[in-house]
Amino acid sequence: QDEGNAKQDIDLDFASKNKLPSVESELRELNDGISKIAPSEAKEGATRLNNASGCLWKDVDGGRVYSPDKFPVILVLPGFGNDQSDYVEMIGSQISLTGALTARGFRATVLPIERVEWFNVARGLLSLDFWRSKSLPSGPGYSWYINRINETITELLSHIEEEHVVLVAHSAGGWLARAYLSERPEDHRVSALVTLGTPHQNEGGTDVTRG
Repeated sequence: QDEGNAKQDIDLDFASKNKLPSVESELRELNDGISKIAPSEAKEGATRLNNASGCLWKDVDGGRVYSPDKFPVILVLPGFGNDQSDYVEMIGSQISLTGALTARGFRATVLPIERVEWFNVARGLLSLDFWRSKSLPSGPGYSWYINRINETITELLSHIEEEHVVLVAHSAGGWLARAYLSERPEDHRVSALVTLGTPHQNEGGTDVTRG
């Protein structure tokens, strides 16, 4: 499947509306067939890797990993200052993150975040814990993001009638995902966390989260 065609499929709502689609509409479209783009093509001449995931490998332009059967839906967590659309719409001639995942047979959607919502972080400045470097994810600066993760996972799983999601978190979304998981150790709905460019270690100086 050509990635350009896959991009056209996943952006139907964005091309026709000047607003972000709901998680429900995205998942309905994904389940209606987009998730089947790559695996059927990949199985022809593909070799099953001898690993725990059982992903299919097809040697195309150096090789690609395709979604294994029954892989959980992926929830992409935006980085600091990013909007949901940054991970769905093309950047110049480059396919988006969700577009690339979809072209390989993964079902992917993005945490519904608008860029303006990041101004909520400023509320943390009003907390004494911030200035004492004792901020918590449940505090005023980031609780809105943590709560959004929980709400979105609940909504996703209720619509697709599955039990698990995989989190793919970009930049600050990575440590916010870790904060979410640390606050809810009894929540087993997240089967894996993959981070992209997340600053997990503070290399001196003050941690930007003040926590």
